[in-house]
Amino acid sequence: MNEWVEYFANVLTLSCHRAAEFEQEIQRIRSSWNDIAHFRKGSAGYDLMNLLPGTPVISIKTAQSLTGKSYPAARSAVLALQEAGILRQNAKNRKSGIYVADDILQAFNLYERALATSSGDTAVEKPQRPVPQRRR
Repeated sequence: MNEWVEYFANVLTLSCHRAAEFEQEIQRIRSSWNDIAHFRKGSAGYDLMNLLPGTPVISIKTAQSLTGKSYPAARSAVLALQEAGILRQNAKNRKSGIYVADDILQAFNLYERALATSSGDTAVEKPQRPVPQRRR
């Protein structure tokens, strides 16, 4: 029984370590965004940029709902974030008006891949379950 307790304690410790690394990566991304996009505090762009890690795929309507700002303000914020390279319009369906924060999605995918192996690297060890594809 002690073997199981030790095993789960190790798994829990490793999971917490990887979650902390993921949070650090999200903070690094946010910091890099602040370096390239300068919004006034409380503006739709500022608010949206800080909400993107929790909602990395949005529409202008979603941006409006998340920020509580007017539709024109949300639209301006989305377009400014797109111009800064923080958001990208979904190339698969440009008419849908869906925008993606690729940096955040990539961080989520890497985190998911790390959790699928004990080594944390799917390039070295075969994943123990299905994982997102690597970015090319």
